[in-house]
Amino acid sequence: MTPNPEIVEVCREDSGARQAVNGADLVLPDGIGVIKGAAMLGTPLKERTPGIEFATHLMDKLAEEGKSLYLLGAKPGVAEQAGAKLAAAHPGLRIAGTHDGYFKEDAPVVAAIRQSGTDVRVRLSGSPQAGAVDGAERRRHRRPAVVRPGGQSGRIRRRGGAGPKILDRPRPGVVLPPVQGAEPHRPDDEAAAVFNPCQAGEETQMSGKLIVFEGTDGSGKATQAKLLCETLAQRGIAYREIDFPRYGNPFAEPANLYLHGALGNRPGDVNAYAASVLYAVDRFASYKEDWGGFYEEGGIVVANRYTTSNAVHQASKLPEGERQAFLDWLFDLEYGRMGLPAPDLVLYLDLPTEVSEKMLRHREQATATAADIHEQDGAYLRRCREGAREIARDLGWSVIDCAAGDAPRTVEDIRREVLSRVEPLLN
Repeated sequence: MTPNPEIVEVCREDSGARQAVNGADLVLPDGIGVIKGAAMLGTPLKERTPGIEFATHLMDKLAEEGKSLYLLGAKPGVAEQAGAKLAAAHPGLRIAGTHDGYFKEDAPVVAAIRQSGTDVRVRLSGSPQAGAVDGAERRRHRRPAVVRPGGQSGRIRRRGGAGPKILDRPRPGVVLPPVQGAEPHRPDDEAAAVFNPCQAGEETQMSGKLIVFEGTDGSGKATQAKLLCETLAQRGIAYREIDFPRYGNPFAEPANLYLHGALGNRPGDVNAYAASVLYAVDRFASYKEDWGGFYEEGGIVVANRYTTSNAVHQASKLPEGERQAFLDWLFDLEYGRMGLPAPDLVLYLDLPTEVSEKMLRHREQATATAADIHEQDGAYLRRCREGAREIARDLGWSVIDCAAGDAPRTVEDIRREVLSRVEPLLN
């Protein structure tokens, strides 16, 4: 099991969930909140171990040894699709069988799993039926091996591999294996669990905290980011402030040209994927040039916009049915392939489009600047906000309402709420 803070909270209220976690052969902390809480209780843990990363390495090991996998759960057809993706992502991994999560009797499903001879079973959803099979298998027969790494079964269903830390909302239910062939850590175990690099005695890379301010144009992101940095300075906390795009830097010039109409006068003239790459290049360069070393040494980084801005602004260009595939691609590009860190906290400043447009027009007059192609397009800004609210909910962003009715809240009022959201991370 790899519980995160949300799963721990469920365990406080749900005795069944609590028994499942406490009865596991291995429990890995998936979430900085678990690390912090354990330290506060006087039982410090070495480091966070994301369940999806743990699971992916385990699948690689299974593939290396030619072991098999049985996929259980989700809607009809999903397990089969996930099996094909897993087999493609992990050559050598054998798919012993699949079954959806919609069934009334667990006995036939348990029998099918046993007959398949699988080494490992993966649960792709948290359905009660699939949970009953988990319990039946543990009570009656310790094969196939079972581990539950927590909240990113959607990553397995969609791509068959690891993804960004924050892409799916936490939901218990993935079941994945311990590595076969290692020395058992209990007499009745098939195999021991794989320990994380710190436990294995390897040097591990430290990481800091990344706090991102996100929102549609005119919502006050830059203001609140600066106010938070002022608070950190007053407390003597080292920080680095970053802002995207980095106007004036050569690596930001492609994004700047796009925003100011060199590639078309409307946002839709450049498709979501192409526009996202323009911004991603700037972020990658900034990490290498500016703040990457500071972050890796444990520093706090405060960002006005980040990869999350592409999620807000570019996904709105696509039909609703294509947005999830785009988000998968986006987060894999920046957090996976480019190696940029995913945020520890995203503060989404939500402001009604009508109010934000007034703020934008006021800013233009006060600074004698011209609006970019995003800021000029009211319909586009409305689509961005509508899509962003759904994305913020799905990704677990911390949403702050910046208006009371038709009027914006005061800067100081929003600042106090921002600090209340950030304090747990600082402490």
